[in-house]
Amino acid sequence: MRSKKCSQLTNRGNIIIKDSCIIIDLIELNLIGHFLSLDYYVITTVNVVDEISIDQQKVILESYLESNQIVLDDMMNLGKTLAIMNEYNGLSFTDASVLELAIRINGTMLTSDNTLRKAGMASGKETHGSLWAIRVIFEKGLISRHEATNKIHELMRINKRITLNLCKDLLSTLDSEKATYNPNK
Repeated sequence: MRSKKCSQLTNRGNIIIKDSCIIIDLIELNLIGHFLSLDYYVITTVNVVDEISIDQQKVILESYLESNQIVLDDMMNLGKTLAIMNEYNGLSFTDASVLELAIRINGTMLTSDNTLRKAGMASGKETHGSLWAIRVIFEKGLISRHEATNKIHELMRINKRITLNLCKDLLSTLDSEKATYNPNK
């Protein structure tokens, strides 16, 4: 059994649906364990898992699926997924499956894909990306400000599609909060 299935879930808050881009970012930044230790119920789709092509990333993802720290959805509605694909030009089938899941279970989407982020927002879904994940991990005291800053710089290096201005804004915010911010509050 790869993971507890979505159909076995009870109603829980803080549901995060992840796409492959965010999973890859968090694995490459060595932050996936920190993120999964937060108070979120994390779900993804079979299509997302199938997009992970680098063996080392697959092994890491499989370990989190097997330990049920990431739940695998088993209830995709093919008709709705295809309708979402048609409604939002540029969404892949996998991206549409992530949005279909977020709509179906009323979950927050966590994605680094700009097209999926825009479609999620247009659908009224709360949507966040890799920078949000780094910020939350820092705010929960799981990494230091210095580590958060280093992770943002590393993200800019490994993810060529990341919006550099957003990275710079978060770096500036972390720097300006240095004297007054306590992440353990």
